[in-house]
Amino acid sequence: MHLELPNVLTEKLQQYRQAVIRRAIAKVISLAAATVVLTLLILVTLDRTTDVPSAIRSLFWLACGTVLVGGIVFVLRSIASHRSAAAIAKEITQYDALFGDHLLGAIELADSAMEQKRSMRLCQAALQQVADETAKRNLLNLLPPQPMTTSRRITSLSAILMIALAAFLPQVTWNSIRRIVNPFAAIERLTLVQLDHIAETHVVPRGEATTWAVESDPNSRWQPQQADLEINGLGTLSGNLVDGLYTFQIPPLTQASDAVLQIGDADRVVQLQPVERPQLASVSATVFLPDYLQVQQQARQVEPTGNVFSVLEGSRLTLHLQTTAALQSATVDGEAVTVNGKTFDVEIAAEQNEVALSFTDNQGITAASESVIRFERTVDRAPTILIDEANVPSRVLHQQQLRFLLTTEDDFAVRKVGLEWSNENGSGERIIGPDDQSETLTALFSPIAFGVQEGETAIRFWAEDDLPGRARVYSPATSLTVLSTEDHAVWIGDQLTRWRQGAIEVRDRELRLLSANRDLMAVPESERDVKWRRQLAEQAAAEADNARRLKMIVQEGKAILSQAASNDQIPANNLEGLAQSINALDDLANGRMPRVAEMLNEASEAVEESKFAANADMESSQGELPDSDDSSTAPGNEAAGDVSNPERLGLSDTTIIDTSAAGKKPKEKKASAKQKLAEAVEDQAELVAKFDAVADQLRELLGQMDGSTLVKRMKAISRLQDRVAGRLSKFISRGFGRPTVEGETEVEASLADTDETVTRLQSVMDDLQAFLKRRDIRSFRVVYEEMKNDSVLDQLRLLKRQIPVHPGTSIAAAEFWADNLDRLADDLIEPPPPNDDQENEGGKQKKSLDPEIVLEVLRVLKSEVDLREETRQAERGREAMKPNDYASEAIRLSESQDLIRDRLDQVIDSLQTDRESAIQFAAEAEVLSSARAAMVDASESMVRPDTGPDVIAAQTEAIELLLRSRKVDPSSGGGSNSASSSGGNTDQEAIKLVGDALNELAEQRSGEVSTSTGASSFEVPERMRADLDRYFMRLEQRLGGTSQ
Repeated sequence: MHLELPNVLTEKLQQYRQAVIRRAIAKVISLAAATVVLTLLILVTLDRTTDVPSAIRSLFWLACGTVLVGGIVFVLRSIASHRSAAAIAKEITQYDALFGDHLLGAIELADSAMEQKRSMRLCQAALQQVADETAKRNLLNLLPPQPMTTSRRITSLSAILMIALAAFLPQVTWNSIRRIVNPFAAIERLTLVQLDHIAETHVVPRGEATTWAVESDPNSRWQPQQADLEINGLGTLSGNLVDGLYTFQIPPLTQASDAVLQIGDADRVVQLQPVERPQLASVSATVFLPDYLQVQQQARQVEPTGNVFSVLEGSRLTLHLQTTAALQSATVDGEAVTVNGKTFDVEIAAEQNEVALSFTDNQGITAASESVIRFERTVDRAPTILIDEANVPSRVLHQQQLRFLLTTEDDFAVRKVGLEWSNENGSGERIIGPDDQSETLTALFSPIAFGVQEGETAIRFWAEDDLPGRARVYSPATSLTVLSTEDHAVWIGDQLTRWRQGAIEVRDRELRLLSANRDLMAVPESERDVKWRRQLAEQAAAEADNARRLKMIVQEGKAILSQAASNDQIPANNLEGLAQSINALDDLANGRMPRVAEMLNEASEAVEESKFAANADMESSQGELPDSDDSSTAPGNEAAGDVSNPERLGLSDTTIIDTSAAGKKPKEKKASAKQKLAEAVEDQAELVAKFDAVADQLRELLGQMDGSTLVKRMKAISRLQDRVAGRLSKFISRGFGRPTVEGETEVEASLADTDETVTRLQSVMDDLQAFLKRRDIRSFRVVYEEMKNDSVLDQLRLLKRQIPVHPGTSIAAAEFWADNLDRLADDLIEPPPPNDDQENEGGKQKKSLDPEIVLEVLRVLKSEVDLREETRQAERGREAMKPNDYASEAIRLSESQDLIRDRLDQVIDSLQTDRESAIQFAAEAEVLSSARAAMVDASESMVRPDTGPDVIAAQTEAIELLLRSRKVDPSSGGGSNSASSSGGNTDQEAIKLVGDALNELAEQRSGEVSTSTGASSFEVPERMRADLDRYFMRLEQRLGGTSQ
């Protein structure tokens, strides 16, 4: 049986249980309040100092949840621990041990069945007694007192602080509470310090310590006195507030670094980006020349030298500057200018001498220092004029034309170039240029055309530029004597006397050599020792030296003959006599005397030539005229040849050697030393006999007419390129392994020759183009179109630029153009008609022209060539002349053309004196009539007035008709209608020599070009050429690098 606890006791225990549970709940609530308020205070405080991440802000709810769970557990445990009366009694024992023991004992009696069996009544009495005692007590008083706990204090203090913070800073506090309550919501953090004005990236100069001044926002509610900048890897920098700025000394940075800027309760992550300071990348200027300069390009682009511009006084400039970075602003001498990205322009006045530039890029980085650009004002220098007068004679016939090669230079432009002459009878001047395409021009002086009378005459050239008030610049005066035809003939006689004396001296020297050779030949063979051989070798050297002397005599004679031929007062018979003498001396100097010297030398050595040497002597890269067979040169055969096939004398042609089918000499059997000496003495005796037969008379003109036809002009241009190759070859051979300075002379000469090649070829192409407008000749058109399509002029200009840099490869290029231009000259020549022979239909020999007629045609030809050059000169000076002066000059040239035409009319009339002559010379008359028609066209054009391409074309047509071109086989006796053929014989030696003078330069070149890089008898094997080319290329690159 189980005893029930008395109701009083049960109620008291229940009251106690409820009071304990209430206390547990109150304790949990207090702890929760303290946790919430304290956590909120802590997080709000943290949020004021830094931007608290969402994860940390979420700790608020984590703390609240933890306290809530812990409180519930705590309350449940309290309920569970006070569920039984015994548990409550045990707890009361802790507070009142006696009462607690009574209470616990009564509760145990109620639960003990054994005690109840023993004495039920006793147990009930005990329970009643305890109940009575409990009724008298208030069990709640047994609970310990509850002073103000720590959690309550924390709660109270935190609440007070929160209330105070909210009172003073309601917006930021409420913002922090919202951010804490909603940790993952996108709520912007409000701070007392505003940092929104600070960019996320701050640019600093690369590798330089710099200062960063951070401006404090005046709208901030708080202005801290100190700020911190924490740079990743470099520590924390502090800056104090001074005048609204926080200043930080940033160390040198070479790569981007993140930094945290902390000012009060605000912070901001800033990337420090190092960049290069802006610099000037390029500086150029547009120079506006002064107004007085009459140049086509008034504005010119110039580049500085070390930030210094050299400009003409009075010039205005516009500087064009480009920097390495896009600009924010730029100043010039402290004044702001407009910028456009990386560029800006600056106007420079005419009197300014320097400017100071500063600029800031778009990132706020300024230049390291100001850039100063200076302007050196130069004066307009006077023009210079140089004259090449090496070939100007001291005596000139009044109808003769002199050529002067002028080089005029000016720093901007030569406005006028003129010629001035003066003598005791008067003075005058003529405007001759300038040539806009070249600084070099040819000036012509013709006394009869300029109205200069006979006597001592001083010639000087002048040049003017655009500078107002500047006097003309004159060249040194050239003195010459203008002679009449009579005085000129006397002077020619004096020259012939001097020339004959030189020839006689050579003859006397040859006589002495012959006597000495005979003495040496008389020495017995047993006494011919080393000394004898040495004497014989000295004789050979003396013979060769005498041959060279004679060659000089021959050249002087040809020059005199050229002067004489221009004088129409000297009879043709006298010219023929002089020409025969010159031809004979030329044969001695170039044939017999060298052969005698060679035989003497071989006899002195007494050694047979090797097979290799013999083969080498037979090789040649140049076209040679094959020697006549012995049978043809024998006295008997020579006479027979003259009788059987005499050469007809006709109008002169341009003879060009065709070496494509040239024969080769058969090998001759070598003679012994004794035989060679005997042959040498015999030949020398004949040589001296020839000397005795030479007479001094007069010769012919046209030695200076290398450029009279398009063919010969092209040949001359080809030889210029040949000379360029030779000079460059000499430069490389001499300068191998030496500094490049030692060969500058050859390089400069090569550049000058190439420049002259371009100028002369431009003139030829212009003449060809104008000529084709008048007459469409197939060969001319083919050559012109080929040169135009191949851009020959541009290629030659490229060669000029390559010569100083790559002289080795330029040799091959020059040889290529020499060969190509020579081929083009050959292509200008139309093949002869199939029936162009000397015989008429009946097989009879055609009648030869009178030498006087041929000589007059040649003189007409030279006059026409001179007139064409005068026409070019007038066209060059057209812009510099006044209109009336130009018209007068054109009319004068037209009158000169009419005079030349009248002379040609007389020649045509002389060919048609009777019916037989008209038939015999019908072909010549037809050619001369066509030339006359071209002269009439030229004269009519010049009267307009006009001296342009149409006139030049008409004159060129007349010249080409007067001097027709053909290709002949050198092994034949000459052309069918040529007075100047390479082979054959003629009695009119003066006329033949005139033809030779016209064609000698053409015969110097055949269709082939010799190599300039080595001996003509040696050719580099094909397998070695590529390796040699690569070697010279590397050598030139090294030399170029060293010079740089």
